[in-house]
Amino acid sequence: MSKETCPNCGKPYGIFNQKSTYADGSVKCGKCTTMKERMNSLEVTGAKENLKKAGSDLKKAGSDLKKAGSDLKKAGSDLKKAMNVSTDGKCPKCGGENIQVYSEHEKKGFGVAKGLCGGILVGPFGLLCGFCGNKDKSKAGRMCMTCGNKF
Repeated sequence: MSKETCPNCGKPYGIFNQKSTYADGSVKCGKCTTMKERMNSLEVTGAKENLKKAGSDLKKAGSDLKKAGSDLKKAGSDLKKAMNVSTDGKCPKCGGENIQVYSEHEKKGFGVAKGLCGGILVGPFGLLCGFCGNKDKSKAGRMCMTCGNKF
């Protein structure tokens, strides 16, 4: 049984010396093949074309992303205008620059109805139910000292 050999060097093909066929039809063993010849093979050429196509697709996606970012920025500024939020330190109503930060606290005290119900059901300790469920409510914001607009 004769083994197939490389036409260039005459060495037999095997596990460590495999046969390679190239686009131009030439056949060489792995030891005779240069890196440049491997790079120019059909498989690598196809990969180069796919890589170029992927690069152009990536550039297109990048430009689409930039456009989406500018649209998002515009939508954000439109939303601020719609919400009547001033970010430049001026009153959105009169344009005044005399702005103060304020906070309002609303504290509820004893709830008489809850206290009476608790007193009837539980006794003297039930009167303490009048304090249950009360929470402080606070609101902070800005107020124009010129026109009194709270925003």
